[in-house]
Formats: sequence, C-alpha cells, structure tokens
Amino acid sequence: MIITDKESLKALSFNDDVMKFMKEALKVISTNPRYIFFGLKTLNYQSKAASLRNKKEKEGIHVPPFLFLSITDRCNLNCIGCFAKAHNRKEKKELSTEKISDIITQAKRIGVSLIFIIGGEPLLKKDFFMITRNNEDVIFPVFTNGTLLDDMVFEDFRTQKNIIPVLSIEGDQLNTDQRRGKGVFSSLKELAEKFNKNHIIWGASITVTKSNYDQVTSNEYIADMLKKGCKLILFIEYVPTSGSDSLVIDQNQREHLAKISKEMKKKFNGIFVSFPGDEKEYGGCLSSGKAFLHISAFGDVEPCPFSPYSDCNINEVSLDEALKSDLLHEIRVNHDKLEETSSGCALWNNKEWVASLAAHKKHQE
Repeated sequence: MIITDKESLKALSFNDDVMKFMKEALKVISTNPRYIFFGLKTLNYQSKAASLRNKKEKEGIHVPPFLFLSITDRCNLNCIGCFAKAHNRKEKKELSTEKISDIITQAKRIGVSLIFIIGGEPLLKKDFFMITRNNEDVIFPVFTNGTLLDDMVFEDFRTQKNIIPVLSIEGDQLNTDQRRGKGVFSSLKELAEKFNKNHIIWGASITVTKSNYDQVTSNEYIADMLKKGCKLILFIEYVPTSGSDSLVIDQNQREHLAKISKEMKKKFNGIFVSFPGDEKEYGGCLSSGKAFLHISAFGDVEPCPFSPYSDCNINEVSLDEALKSDLLHEIRVNHDKLEETSSGCALWNNKEWVASLAAHKKHQE
C-alpha cells in the first residue's frame, strides 16, 4: 500500500508522542530503585525502535508501535460477559511456542515498542517465559486473572524485569467475584501484596462497567491501588457480547472517565490509560496498524482484540506483509467512519462494516 507524505508526517508525529509516553512511563517505573538500570536500557531500545519505524515508513510500510498478541484462547475462568469466550474458536489450532517466538523476533526487527500479552489466560502457556527471557529488551505487559500464578511463574516475574504483570480486576471483592468467580479477588489481593513486598512493579486492567464505575474511578480506590505498588492502571470500557448491554457505561460516564483519567495523570505518580477514551487525542480509533493491531491465538491478523475479523494469517505471511493487509488498509483510509468515539469502541459500533470488508476479501480469494 502506498503511504502519502501526509500519512508519513502523521506517523512521524505519532512516533514522537510514543517516545514521550515511553519516557514518562519509564520515569514512573524508575521510581522503584530496582528498575533504574532497566529503565535506562529500555529507553535506549525504544529510541532504536522509533528509528526502525521511521525507516520502514520511508519504505512505504507503517509499523504500529504496539502489538497485542494472544498466546492462547484458553481460560480457566468463565467471566460474565467475557468477549473472548463469546468469540471462542476452538476448532482452530493455536500458535506454537516457536511461532510466537518468531512473531516477536519479526516485531523487534521492524520497530514494535511494546508487546501486550493477552488471552484467554496467558499463564496457561508457561513455556512463554522462555521467550521473554531471550528478549529482555522488549517490555511485555502480561494480562492475567492471577489465579494460576504459582511460585515458578512468580520467580519469572521477579527475575525478568521486562515482563510486567497486569492483573485483571473489577474493583472490590463483590464486583470482582460477582463477574469473575468466587475467590478471585482474594487471589488478586494476595498477589498484589506479594508483588509489593518483593518490589515488583505491577499493573491493573480494570474493565469499567455501569455497576463498578463509581468505585473504580474514585480517588480513594486509585490511591489504594498505587499504595499497593500498582504503577499502571488501564481503564477498559466494557465491550458488550450478546445480552450484556446492561454492563456498558453511559455517555455521561464515558465523558467523565476521559476527564478524570487526565486528572489522575497529574495527581498521582502512575501511568493511566483510558481505552478507547484516550484515542480521541489522536483523532479517533488507533487500531488496524495505526498505533496497534492484534494477532489472535490462531494467527489471524486483526484490527483490534475487540474486532475479530481478518483477511490474513501470520502462519502464511510475514509481519511485514500482514501490515499491508487490504482489510487493515481499508479501515485506515476510511478512518472518517471511526473518528467518532463518543459512544464507545468505534470498531465495535461499525462491526458490520468491518466484517463486510473481511468477507469481501475472502470472497475475492
């Protein structure tokens, strides 16, 4: 796909924004003395990654700085309204450990800055930590429900500073156990205390719903999380599955979340990201390779974890080739359809259109 000069200028500008974000994030991380040297080393890698992205841009390939990589579709929990479970694709074969390692190598080669490890439940694939050990220059936030983190995995988090545990939590015990299952909150609480005691930086992924909104956005709740050693808080607006619309936050809550997320960045010593709310600052939806893309546990190259549509598979093409995907390109060049994010996830609100693009490509083949 041909990239125009205007698109290249936007990419270069976004690269600057990414570097600014990474510097601010590493500054927060480095307040923990254990991570000072790691922060300096990582900043050097981030500078090299930005240069690689700029180089690829000149070659006509736009490389997103962030990659969401699902390493398994399996999960040991059965959370109410789970998006991943609703789109379960068990009939397909999951990516091998060797292929996952190859994807990460390719991502590093073209300048991907951060690789978010998601699932399913990533800790069901324990051999993954052999890969992170061999890629210590890359930061891997690992999203986990925390129930499978045994002593061996804990030791990986303790010794590998480049893997950041991100605990999925819904607020207090009532909200968390109600949605995720009895006893999950207690497991998360014990883990947070153990991480803090061992000076391990950790993050929290909070699925923001109508039922937990007031609690998880309160200053008291956030201050308590930071006191427990949490340095990264991701507010993820709940994306509905069939019959779960009652969990979706309303317009007033959405606008309030965007506002207080900015205020928290000034008030607290932490990293705060609101998704998709923060995308507005960059002109709307950042999916489809603009800032990030998703590779499913089966290798399907998708616009976003919440948009399970694809026209190519990483088992059949290189990451370079996947970035030239017709589906991703069509979404990016028709970005006007995704600029309005006031009603939540723009891709979800336009899912029929995205699905039609993927179906059209498959029909052509």
